[in-house]
Amino acid sequence: MSILLTKNVENMGKKKIIRIIAPVDFSFIWHIKFRETYQNESSSGIKFIIDLVNTTTLSISALGMILLLKDHTDLIKGELTLINPNFKQPFNLLKIANFDMKLRIVFDEEPKITYKHDEQILNNIPQSVIFQHEHCL
Repeated sequence: MSILLTKNVENMGKKKIIRIIAPVDFSFIWHIKFRETYQNESSSGIKFIIDLVNTTTLSISALGMILLLKDHTDLIKGELTLINPNFKQPFNLLKIANFDMKLRIVFDEEPKITYKHDEQILNNIPQSVIFQHEHCL
């Protein structure tokens, strides 16, 4: 499990995919490094993927950073997808902040239900949330 914010760049033919793997504690302390992952990317059509698989804590500051990336992505006519948000705190915060209405959220697989509260959340997931990783690439 990575505790650092990392960036992987893939070239898929004419498409460039930038995968940002968010840290365990995705908060304001990462704002400079997070901005550096995308600020020099200006090619039209770039796909940004923020992978939250390791993230157990997502702060309000992190939501703001994601929105700034969304603004940048819209400016260059790119695309932004969040994948694998932890079904506990990060996903709940994204849902409360209506991020499922602003951008795509994708899971590699359907979240496992471990508590009755999880079942209630899962029953209220909107159609915009996708449970197949292949759809995000």
